Amino acid sequence: LEDMGKPKANVAAKRAMEKVSGVKIVPRFFRIEDKDLDFYSVFNIIVLGLDSVKAQSYISTICDMHVVRYVV
Repeated sequence: LEDMGKPKANVAAKRAMEKVSGVKIVPRFFRIEDKDLDFYSVFNIIVLGLDSVKAQSYISTICDMHVVRYVV
């Protein structure tokens, strides 16, 4: 209940870092379409918590272009 009303990016990042020692996760909370395409090329992996199928398809295409792994 303590996480209710908080952005899921922040909650998921916090939980993952608690469970996996040494991992660093920077949660992002924005419209993925608003970033330049090169923004995504600097990441080793992108973990998605998207509700929109359209947004998932978009980020899938971007990750494939930049050879970035992603997890839905």
